[in-house]
Amino acid sequence: MIKELENNEMSITREDGTEDIVKILFYYENEERKKKFYFLYEEDKPEDVFVMASEDGESLMTLTDEEMAEAEEMFDTYMNDPKIAEAKK
Repeated sequence: MIKELENNEMSITREDGTEDIVKILFYYENEERKKKFYFLYEEDKPEDVFVMASEDGESLMTLTDEEMAEAEEMFDTYMNDPKIAEAKK
């Protein structure tokens, strides 16, 4: 189960009841796929960004190869687009 928190954080509760708090770098919604794609990282490992998807806003799932290719393009744009870099300031 997931829950978005303040300060761009997300709580992820695993099936065994353990909870992880991760940071949300950014996310986007793909209306065609009816999914939100979250780019996440652990606070002590900001260089290790990973991406997960959610259809229901309550649980996370791994991406298909096609979704991963799309997510990689979005990540490259986020990291390299000068307009986005200016907005992040």
